[in-house]
Amino acid sequence: MIARLPLLTLLLAGACLPISLDKDHPLESYANGAHGFPTALVAAGKQVCAYLESENRAMVCWGDDGDLEGDQIYPQHIGGAAELLERHSFVSNGVNYCALDSAGRAHCGGSDSRFLGPRFVPDTMHGPSHVQTEQTFKRLALVRTDDGSSIGCGIPNHDGHDPSKDLFCWGGDIRQIFPSNTEISDEGIVDLRGLGTLNGENIRVDFQNILKLKLSAKVGCITDPHDQLWCWGPPSFFGQDSDEAIVGPFQIPTPADRGVNSLALHGEDLCVGLIPLENDDPFGSVWCMGVNEYGQAGINIAQQQTALVEVQSLQSGFYELQMGAGQVCARLQDPNQPNQIWCWGRNDRGQLGNGTDKTIFTPTPIEFVNRMPPNSGFDIQQIVLGDDFGCWRALGSGLVHCWGANDQGQLGQPDLAEALEPTLVQLHYRFR
Repeated sequence: MIARLPLLTLLLAGACLPISLDKDHPLESYANGAHGFPTALVAAGKQVCAYLESENRAMVCWGDDGDLEGDQIYPQHIGGAAELLERHSFVSNGVNYCALDSAGRAHCGGSDSRFLGPRFVPDTMHGPSHVQTEQTFKRLALVRTDDGSSIGCGIPNHDGHDPSKDLFCWGGDIRQIFPSNTEISDEGIVDLRGLGTLNGENIRVDFQNILKLKLSAKVGCITDPHDQLWCWGPPSFFGQDSDEAIVGPFQIPTPADRGVNSLALHGEDLCVGLIPLENDDPFGSVWCMGVNEYGQAGINIAQQQTALVEVQSLQSGFYELQMGAGQVCARLQDPNQPNQIWCWGRNDRGQLGNGTDKTIFTPTPIEFVNRMPPNSGFDIQQIVLGDDFGCWRALGSGLVHCWGANDQGQLGQPDLAEALEPTLVQLHYRFR
């Protein structure tokens, strides 16, 4: 049975392997499903957590805890009011986390006691606390700002609620992540007004119903009801010269006004997946823009891009896009070659998982998957990226592999050595 100890204390004791946060059911080997099977991963900073389905749902986490000694990032046991938290709604910034329950209500917790709800959330943030609002949500986003505070935002469900509520946010200084002309109420209701054009004239756009949301400390992006992309951020992100710290939201042009069905954002770098075209582009395509310091735009040069450019060399469509601090990975959609993960960008810590530590400006496959035995049941279902590492989760086997930096134990390996290729995370480890 695991004692109620801070995560950092366990790590300093040499326990960099994943730990069970369900104190009543310490995690044993989940290959046999005894105490939970991983059905979702979430990563941020230098930390990753796995969500386990079992009789009593639990999270296991490993890596850094945000350097807040004496605090614990995730609850020991997801219970009480948050018993039915939806696994695919979990978001994290490496210090705090939020998730939705089955009714769409937001619950948040973590180690940063400055992360307060719109009106009231207890100072002890270890377990999930209901964000005190009648509003329910469709999606959540969570960011850690430059001053170290946490801000959470949700896309409201508008059933029976004011449709003018574009976003609902809580936490630190909300205004620092939005343009200065954004209307933000004391309750955290955010009214975004985009800057668009109609017949060559500038107009203000009222979004009404946002579909997707991504936030970083520098840039925010949404998609509107027509799957069109809108972003706000520093003027340099758009190639502008302005005294304003943050400008927008501006509509980001896409080829033939195609809609966006996937968003990945980190810092001032953005990648999107476009909705497939039946004839010209049946699988969809990936386009990127931003600072592009490490070649995240995937066009074989490291030079800022103030408009979307198409990533080169991806051979098929994709299921999933993820971004870390300089690296990008896509899980491809190819029935003839399943489990294809292609990555590009920064690679000084092996965070591309391709067996080298050389930064690469165009997509390169992780060859590890090609060495898996045929009919092994190895079926990658999810990829996540932290600052300088990555992980994937496989269906059937329940295996989790990670690669890249390991200085904070983010690979679940006690030796703290980097891994240039995916390495199995020993989630059967347990404390007694």
